Amino acid sequence: MKKYPFLSLVVVLIAIQCRKDKSLPYCEEFPQNCVEIMTVKDHFYFDVGTYWVYQEETTGQLDSQWVSESYTQPNVCWFNYTINSSITAYYSHITSKLLAGGIDSGLVKKDERTILIARAKTKAGDFVGNSWIAPFYYEMNDSVGNWGGVSSVSYLWVENRYPEFIQFNLHFIDVIKIRETHNIAEQSQATIHFYAKDVGLIRKELLDSNKVWNLIRDNIVK
Repeated sequence: MKKYPFLSLVVVLIAIQCRKDKSLPYCEEFPQNCVEIMTVKDHFYFDVGTYWVYQEETTGQLDSQWVSESYTQPNVCWFNYTINSSITAYYSHITSKLLAGGIDSGLVKKDERTILIARAKTKAGDFVGNSWIAPFYYEMNDSVGNWGGVSSVSYLWVENRYPEFIQFNLHFIDVIKIRETHNIAEQSQATIHFYAKDVGLIRKELLDSNKVWNLIRDNIVK
């Protein structure tokens, strides 16, 4: 019986190459490690007609905020909108920033930062500044550098994520807790923000001034 060692080696190499060629994309092979990129809109995109009413815990002061303009498209993770406030002349532009290597739809790895949510706070004659308010995906302790104002560097990170969250008899799901060391939009204070799925900001803690704003009423348009 003749042996053909060279031919056997060729067959093995072809088999290996075929397996490589037929390998699945990472997110198809490991769907548990991936997430739909469009879910970034669950916490951070809202359409015109949306409003929120917040109350400060100590003083009882109310602040109504509403979306005055917005833009996005179906099946696209890019968006921007403007939030106005009843107690200040400032308004905020919220925008999603797709990072290099990101995709505009489909699945992305949970352990890779794909999008940053940006906020620009301004009013006529005064631009406070741009800053990040959240990373996507929401990995625990994923730290993002920010400009904190007055030549200071700020850092924000996801400190916790709650499947359920109850606040003043209001029940929220999938709440993301984000802490920042020097928030430029809040006079460079240390802050904690809580964002709920399909609701947005539900609680804001200003740690230096000891003020806490809680959501008490809303109307959400997506």
